[in-house]
Amino acid sequence: MNRQYKRPKGKRNVFIGVLIFGAVVAVSAVVYDVVSTRNAQTRDLMPSDWGGMEVVTPSPQPESDYTYAVSGNVGQQYENGVGQDYNEPEPTQPPEQTHEGPIIGQHPPAHIMPQVPNIAMNDRDGNEVWLFDFLGKPIVLNFWVSWCEISRDEMRNFETVYNESGDDVHIIKLNLFDHRECRETIEHMLYANGYTMPIFFDDTGMAERLFGVRDVPFTVFIDANGRTVNSRTGFSSATLLRYGINQAIEASQLET
Repeated sequence: MNRQYKRPKGKRNVFIGVLIFGAVVAVSAVVYDVVSTRNAQTRDLMPSDWGGMEVVTPSPQPESDYTYAVSGNVGQQYENGVGQDYNEPEPTQPPEQTHEGPIIGQHPPAHIMPQVPNIAMNDRDGNEVWLFDFLGKPIVLNFWVSWCEISRDEMRNFETVYNESGDDVHIIKLNLFDHRECRETIEHMLYANGYTMPIFFDDTGMAERLFGVRDVPFTVFIDANGRTVNSRTGFSSATLLRYGINQAIEASQLET
């Protein structure tokens, strides 16, 4: 009887596996060679100092400490010229630069100075008064809160300028009264430090909204006609307050 020879299945499977493995290795080698070549070409096109990445550094913008911008109902001082609508000439003899930040510049022309909103506020006895009741003289309107350290630190400067100015200027310290404020605490602070300047309260939040107050302390210098001369956010020294008052006095004499 003739028997047909058959190759064992185990050996045949091993042979097929070797062929497949060889094919995979060959294809992998070809792919690796192609990718390596392209990466080498890409690296040659890029700056070697930055590891193949080009870094572009923008040119620094010039800073300007003497800028003024009109924002909403009031004039808003912006640092480093951001958002400015009006470029002021640099004052010939500005106050001394201190830690309090950029110095306010000269007042803008009368036609640029916006009219302030007429806001209601309460005095320490609870009587309602309006901002326009004080027109006829320059006004320094300061928004503050008792829990702000900067607001407390500048209180003595406002008291000093208030005593110096007499009846020539209205100094209005307007407290943004909210859930964090306490009338008893405020009264105790005023009594303990001997402050005599007028203190008012924004009990409804109307003044804060209409003036767009975002940070405290916030000071607005207003001329006798109710126009915003200048404004600033942050600590105000007595020197800066005197400078702002002089601006308001000069602006009061301008024709609209």
